[in-house]
Amino acid sequence: MNLKKSILLWSMGFGALFLAVSFVLEQFCGLMLRIWLRESLTILIAAGIAAGVLQAVLHIPNKTAKIICGLLWIPAAAASCIFGYVLFAFSHLEETTRDYEGQLCIVETEDYYEGYDDRYYEYHGWFVRGTKLLYEE
Repeated sequence: MNLKKSILLWSMGFGALFLAVSFVLEQFCGLMLRIWLRESLTILIAAGIAAGVLQAVLHIPNKTAKIICGLLWIPAAAASCIFGYVLFAFSHLEETTRDYEGQLCIVETEDYYEGYDDRYYEYHGWFVRGTKLLYEE
């Protein structure tokens, strides 16, 4: 298989770049990627890795091994999708933009059984927000 055409390799490289950018923004710039961007990129990377594994399975020269690995890939992909759905369902935060004391803020709302928490952060644009907590309800 040609490494330049490997979906798995490109997805892992994109994932490493995503993690590096997130780390640098948070540690050195005091910024964090917005929720919609983090979740979208995570789903894109996970789909790319699943497609890359399938691509690697389809390039196995032995037909019997290819069929066995393909049949094992199907429940593994289904289990990963279910796990990812449950993970996002329980860890998803809602994000809105509001005015707080004359300053535009990003409000992250965390819902739980009998209520919710609102956390206000500095607004820095469409793609990033500040990491400093301004106010919490």
